[in-house]
Amino acid sequence: MLIAEWVNISCSEGDLKHFHSLVSALLNMCIATYTKPGRSKKEVPQVVEPQKIRGRMDGT
Repeated sequence: MLIAEWVNISCSEGDLKHFHSLVSALLNMCIATYTKPGRSKKEVPQVVEPQKIRGRMDGT
């Protein structure tokens, strides 16, 4: 919970809400990408590597 405390100290209330909604949107996007109807459960990775997320966002 150290990160949450650091965010609380470094951000105002409005920034924190914006940051939270941004993280939620990214998470939902990743979940949607990995749980498309065509994919089997075995293909869904347990851990998503940052490079893969970045690559998907860049369209590469």
